[in-house]
Amino acid sequence: MTATTQDLEAARLLLSRLGVDPADLIGDTTADRSDDERPPMPMLSYGSYWKKAEARWGERPMDTITATEIKAMAEHV
Repeated sequence: MTATTQDLEAARLLLSRLGVDPADLIGDTTADRSDDERPPMPMLSYGSYWKKAEARWGERPMDTITATEIKAMAEHV
C-alpha cells in the first residue's frame, strides 16, 4: 500500500501534535537520550483502584474481568 499525500499530511499532523519527531520512530533512540532529554513521565497512582478491583473480583484472573464489569464498578463508586 502506498500512502497518499493526504495520509502523509495526516501522519505529520498527528506526530506534530504528539510532539514526536519522525526520526524518533527509526531505531532505538531512547538509549541515546539522557534522563534530562526525556519527556516527563506523568505521576499517577492506581493503588486505590487495584484495591477496589481486588475486593470486588478477588481471585479472578485479570483477563476474565470485562470492560462492562469495570464500567459498572466505576459508576457504582
